[in-house]
Amino acid sequence: MTLAIVVAGLPVFYLVNISLPLFLGINILTFLFSITIVPPRIRRFAHPILTTSILTVLILWGLGAARGWTLRRTLSTYSVDAKYTVLWSTSGYTGPVIGAGDVLFSTLDAGIVSLAIPMYRYRRDLWLHLVDMLAVLVPCSMLSVFVWPTVAGAIGIAPERALAFASRFMSTPLAIGLSLTIG
Repeated sequence: MTLAIVVAGLPVFYLVNISLPLFLGINILTFLFSITIVPPRIRRFAHPILTTSILTVLILWGLGAARGWTLRRTLSTYSVDAKYTVLWSTSGYTGPVIGAGDVLFSTLDAGIVSLAIPMYRYRRDLWLHLVDMLAVLVPCSMLSVFVWPTVAGAIGIAPERALAFASRFMSTPLAIGLSLTIG
C-alpha cells in the first residue's frame, strides 16, 4: 500500500507540485526499513527515528535535486506549517497544500494527548513516586533551561540559537512550542 502511494506520488510531485503523497510514503517506507531491515545489533546505535530521519532527508534531497531544487526548497514543501488547528479553523484554510511533515506533526500531537489515558490510569503510582520523579526532573529541567543555553552561547552559537537549547530535554510538542515562543 505504501509503495503504491509513493508510485502514485511521483507524478503528482513532479507534474502538479504536490509533495504530500510522495513524501509521506517515503517517510513511512524509511521507517519500515529502519525497524525491519536494519539488524537489531545496529539498531541499538542507529535508532529507527534517527535512521528514518537521515534516510528521509537524503531521499528528499535527491528528489528535489532532480527538480533543480535545493534541500531547503524541498524541505519547505515537506512542512508548510499548516497544523490541524489551522486546517480545522472556522474561517477555513487558504494556505499552500499541506506537506507530510504537517500530517506527521498533527499525528504526534494526537499521540501526546493519548498519553494522558495511561497517566490517568496510573495516577496513584505517579502520586506515590512524585518525590522520586521530582528529584530527577527538577535538576534536569534546571540544567536544560539554564546551563545548555549558557554553554551554547559560550562556544559561540548565536544568542537566538543558544536559547533553543533550553528545549533540549522536553518532549517534542513542548520543545517545539518553546522554540517557537523564544523565536
